[in-house]
This record gives sequence, C-alpha cells and structure tokens, in this order.
Amino acid sequence: MKPENTPAAPLADTVYRTLLDTLVRDVSCVVPGHGVTLCGIVRDSAERVLVQVAVGGDLRSRYAVTVPLVTPGGDTVSHRHVLDCLRELEAARREGAERWSKSRTERDFHGAPVVAGDAFLRERTEFVPSWPDALRDTMAGMTGSQVPGGPRSTDFATAGFVQFEPGWFRLYVSSSHFPSPIGLDLPEYPSAGIQAELGSLFREGIAPEVLDHEHEPDQHSTRCFSMLPWYS
Repeated sequence: MKPENTPAAPLADTVYRTLLDTLVRDVSCVVPGHGVTLCGIVRDSAERVLVQVAVGGDLRSRYAVTVPLVTPGGDTVSHRHVLDCLRELEAARREGAERWSKSRTERDFHGAPVVAGDAFLRERTEFVPSWPDALRDTMAGMTGSQVPGGPRSTDFATAGFVQFEPGWFRLYVSSSHFPSPIGLDLPEYPSAGIQAELGSLFREGIAPEVLDHEHEPDQHSTRCFSMLPWYS
C-alpha cells in the first residue's frame, strides 16, 4: 500500500526509519526452532508498519502484524513497543486466546495472515525490562546503531562487552590514550546518553573522578572501573 501524504507523515517517517534500523537486528535466530523469528518489515501505510514473523523459524508458518507508528495518545512506537507486542501476540496465539482470533484481519501478506496489533501495544509505563532487551538497547546506543547516521567517535571506541550477572554488565572501551581496552562496569539501563557521557569522561584519558572506583581487571582489560555509583 502506497503511503499517503498526511500532516503526521514526517514524524511517522522518522519512526519507521528508526524501527527499520533497530528491528532488522532481530532477524537472526540464534537457536532455530524456538519462538518466532522476525523475517519482514515494510511500511504498511503512511501511519502504520507491518512486521512479519516466522513461527519456530519456519518460513512456511508465518504471520504479519500491523501496528501504528504513532499511538492515538501521541507516543511514537519504539523498538520495545513492537517486541512486546509480538511477544504478547505470540503468547495469545499459542494459548488459542480469543483476542488473537478477534485481531485477525481479512488481509494477507504474501500468503501470511495479517493481525492487527493495536490491542497488544503496551504503554511505556507498562514495560517490563528484561536483561537481553536492556543489553541490546544499551549496546546498540554505544555502537552508534541506535540513530541512523549518528556521529561516531574515532577516539573513543567500544571494544566489546560481557554480562555474567543480573543487573549489570561490563563494557570494554579503548582510545588513543589507552589503546589496550579498559573495563567499565555499568547497570543494564545506564541512561539514554551513555555514549556521550562516557566519551566526555574518557576521551581525553581516564578522568580523575573515576579513579576511586578502580578494581581488579579481568583477562580482557588492562584496568577496570565500576561506574555503578554514577548511575545509582
């Protein structure tokens, strides 16, 4: 369906491009045959996006979900909105819930039934964070992939990450001032501006104010600092 020219189109355009950039990273299914695998994202209309999934990673068992790009209340629909919507829909489908069957439309998308996901979208305050979502969102921001075409620092770079306990993860960074990576312990959801915040602290070297939080490094870092007090 060709998108129409409406007053909300510029905002919807931005929301769609952001969703495309973030959702495409969910295409890969690490363990095939479990859950659903995202396998399609298209602009459904000027105001909506269509997301297709394959049940169990099987392309013969697909359905598509259409959701608005901007909610009636004016909220832009985010990556997490869509993931939560897909999870709610899949749970309803597996349970044979009535609201799944009521959400079925008369349309199909390349042979896949289309489901209206409006009733499955949560408000922002209803999000229940999970560590995989938190880690993905934070690392997407750190690597500059959260905002298409966003600026990237060549002097302060992400070198890796690991999470081995609930609630926090270790980010490895390097720069011209410390070519061998250092480790920074961070909470799962530090802040939306984490890249700029860490860049200002470490771009010119290791800031004096973090030296009190140094602890034993691991085998993948030369020095290690806990940033948890900064975000507590």
